[in-house]
Amino acid sequence: MGGNPLLARAAEWLRWCGVDRVLAYGDGAAGAEDAHGTEAREAERLRQRGFAEVTRTARGWTRARS
Repeated sequence: MGGNPLLARAAEWLRWCGVDRVLAYGDGAAGAEDAHGTEAREAERLRQRGFAEVTRTARGWTRARS
């Protein structure tokens, strides 16, 4: 698995306990331009440790047309 052994061990323990969903949350503090790259790297890091992405939610404000 490589990388952080504590995170890999946590994934293993969660599977043993029957946990099938875990929330990974980012605050987007890196800025709008880098947020997607940071998010993609974090998602890949979690996948490498045995987690699987089930869904993704985009957050933010949008202005409705009048």
